[in-house]
Amino acid sequence: MTERTITEIEVALAGYFDWTRNLIVFNVTGLSTLMNHECDMLILSKTGYLTEIEIKRTWSDFLNDFKKKHHHESDIIKSFYYCVPLSLKDKVSEYITANKIQCNGIITYSEDLMLKTSNIFTPNFRKYRKLFLEEKFELARLGAMRVIPMKQKYQKLK
Repeated sequence: MTERTITEIEVALAGYFDWTRNLIVFNVTGLSTLMNHECDMLILSKTGYLTEIEIKRTWSDFLNDFKKKHHHESDIIKSFYYCVPLSLKDKVSEYITANKIQCNGIITYSEDLMLKTSNIFTPNFRKYRKLFLEEKFELARLGAMRVIPMKQKYQKLK
């Protein structure tokens, strides 16, 4: 369990993955017919590959992810990571290893939002490809669509 909000964790992750160099979009659905699930965070690298981050705040939140029909599978996701509180790292790692879950690693965050990546050496059975130009534009469009509602929310808070 953490006291950190999803927004605080997202901002920390955006910095960790250098939002000035990579396209980072949160809560993505419908990017491609090849992706049938919502992604908490997608990172498009300059080379055209996607990394997905699934953010979890509690152990039960983590376990609920496995009740879903999808398993974060997509032909357009090159790497997949769980982001969890540091206090859950060992438990999550053991669960992933014991259940042979396809995952490139775990990103942990402390209460002061210090992030660290631990790789998990499981065979990568994922088939993946670079995004097509149209898919890159669609991801950028989905990210840009979130700016106006955020600005509207910010205006109301003032």
